[in-house]
Order: sequence, then C-alpha cells, then structure tokens
Amino acid sequence: MNIQKSTLALLVVSLLVSCGLFNSDSPVLIDGQPVNNQLFFTFIDSSEYYQLSPDKQYRIARRFATLQLAADKLGDKYDANALEGFLENKTNDLIIKSVMDAHIREQATDSVKRDILLKRKVKKKVKEILFTHYFSSGYRSDRMPEQALVRAEKARHRVSSQEIRFGDAVTIYTEIPSMEIKGGSYGFIPYQDLPKNVLDAAWATGVGGLTGPIKSQYGYHLLWIGEEMPVADFDTTAEYAEINAKLTRGGYGFVDDEMRKLADRLFREHDVELRYQNLADLFEMIEADRQSKEKYPLQKLEGVVFEKELARIGSQSVDLKWVLERSYLHGAIARMSVHTPYILYRAVNDIITRSLVIDRALEQKQVDLSSFEDELELHEMQFLADKFFKTKKENDKTITDDVIVNRLLLNHTIKLNTKQ
Repeated sequence: MNIQKSTLALLVVSLLVSCGLFNSDSPVLIDGQPVNNQLFFTFIDSSEYYQLSPDKQYRIARRFATLQLAADKLGDKYDANALEGFLENKTNDLIIKSVMDAHIREQATDSVKRDILLKRKVKKKVKEILFTHYFSSGYRSDRMPEQALVRAEKARHRVSSQEIRFGDAVTIYTEIPSMEIKGGSYGFIPYQDLPKNVLDAAWATGVGGLTGPIKSQYGYHLLWIGEEMPVADFDTTAEYAEINAKLTRGGYGFVDDEMRKLADRLFREHDVELRYQNLADLFEMIEADRQSKEKYPLQKLEGVVFEKELARIGSQSVDLKWVLERSYLHGAIARMSVHTPYILYRAVNDIITRSLVIDRALEQKQVDLSSFEDELELHEMQFLADKFFKTKKENDKTITDDVIVNRLLLNHTIKLNTKQ
C-alpha cells in the first residue's frame, strides 16, 4: 500500500502479476497496469459492476484509482498508531457483522417467513400503557427500570384481577398525554408499527386478552388486544416475496429483535448486571457539563473522575475507564453523542455486548480472520487516501476535493480493460 517510487511500484506490480493477483482479466488499468481484482471487487460487487454502462463503470474505476493513487502518494507520512487503531476498529466491525450475518441466516428460516406472512394478513386493534423510565428512548420518567417494571406488573395485576378496567388503568398509569386522550388506543395496527417482540406478544394474544409487561427500548408495554380485521386485497405471493427480500436487511424489526435476543442470552450466560443508578449519576455529570445543544461524544469523558461501578460481568467490575478503553475499539460508539440517558445506556450496553460477541467468536473460532484481508486492505487504502486529502487541505485552505482529484489524476491514465 505504501509504495514510494514509481519504479518500485512497477516492480511490485510485475511480481504480483507473476503470482496471479493481477492479471489480464482485471477490469481496470492504471497507467497500463491491471489493478488487483480481489481488491477492486471488494470495492464494488462484480455482478453489480458488470451490469453498469461503460460510462458508469469508468466513474467507478476513477474513484478506485483515486483511492489507490492518493494512498500511494501519502507514502509514510501518517500516524502508524492511528492506522493500527483504525484497522482494529474495522476488524471488530467485521467480526460482529460476520457473527450476526451467520446468526440471522440461521434464524431467518422458512417457518419464520411464513409466520410473518400469517401475521401480516390481519390488523389488530391494540390499546397500550407504556411504562417509561430514566433510560427510555423518547418519553421518559425519573424512575429506574426496575421501578417501572414493578409499576407495570402492578397495573397488570389490577386489570387482570378486575380491580380496574384497562381504560381506568390508562387514566391512572399512562404518562403520555396524547395516549391518555385516546384511551391508550392505537386503533387497528399492522404487523410492523411496534418493536417485533411487542408485536409478537400482541399477535399471540386473543381478542379481549391482556399481555405484558414487554420490555423494549421505549420502556415496558402493557397491551390490551381488541378485535382483528383482515387486510384488504392481501396479495400472498407479493407479500411473501417482499418478506423474503427484506427480512435479513432489518425488515419487520427482525434483525433488531435477533440482536436483542443474542445480547440477552450473552448477558445471562456471563451474569451481566447494569448499575442503573450509577449510570444515571454519570449522565447527570454529563448534563451539568454539556451546553444546551453541544455534541458530547463518549470520548469526551476521558479524564473524568467517576469511580462508581457502571456494570458487572460476573465477578468483574465495569467502570468508566473499562468502558472508555473498549469504546476506542468500537469507533462508532466512542463518537456517539451522549445527549440523553438512553444513549449513555445504549453505549455501555453495546460495548459490553460487542466485547462478549467478539471474545466468544474468537474463542470458538466462529470467524476466519484471514477472510477479512481484502476488506481491511480496502479500509487501509481509504484511511491513507483520507489522510492525503486532509494533508492537502491543511496546506492549502482554498483547495477543494475536486481540484485535488484532478491534480492527482493529471499524469495518470485510467482505462477500462476491454480485452477481458
């Protein structure tokens, strides 16, 4: 990747050609030399590329050449530690993606698809009381999650024992004004408008039935199920095709639900317990320090003195230092703007979950790290190219990306290989 001189570049290319990594079948030529097939078709899927018009193929080739030439131009003028940390982040992302893809493929069976199809055929009339807490997404209250669950269970007992009707419970317990006005009613809803585990509970409950409390990111749901109504003009064939296409890409809340179940299982196996009150105390520190609309990434907590335990993993104590150290291995989490208690909870929860997933995947050899080589090489090339562009802009405040690209490509020829 860090080729310094054109003569060395030609030597390396000739060696790679002899080894078969570059060959005459490469789709793109840079200065007459074929590019690395594997790397190029990691940049863009081969079937997608060959469906494009020649003009669009050339634009793809030009973008790839820009990355490669910019990375080569940078030479060794970069922070090796930063690159190492960047690639470690990307490796962790690839491990997580590999594990989840395998898990989703295993779970997305034909029976699951048929189950969703059956549920999509009807709408259900649903009334809800949502019991929020300090770490709820959206509406929230000052109580801790355990207190919200106790309150939800008490409400369920009062309704199921016929001490009060569900409508009375809405008036007593709901904290969302719009839902109180509507008596807690969503009206008729399709199988798609709530978290999947909440919907599954609703669709498993008969007319006039009560179900819950059901945990989601929004709090604890207590549901009353009214009548069912068939979906008009339901096209079974078209609907099944859509389910099949969308399921593993997150449709119908399937991926989120499977990730939640996987995390729950890992938390039980490793006896993970979050310290909600201590998390709340930490967020109050953040809120006191944060300006009204200021972004507050998790990384900004570096140097903050907070000695309370945030969680336990079995006998292991998880404190702020532990969380921050591991957040740097998951860059997207470290950069999260911690502007609500829910975001802080999610960051800590996700860091613990990802750590457990990665540890188990490596221990049980669930992933082949060598299979990530092409993707990591592409990420490295992107990292170096970004650094090249950044350096150019730092040296000339008036320069634009387009100007940098045009100058970079000025003395190079990019062609599509028409002989392949």
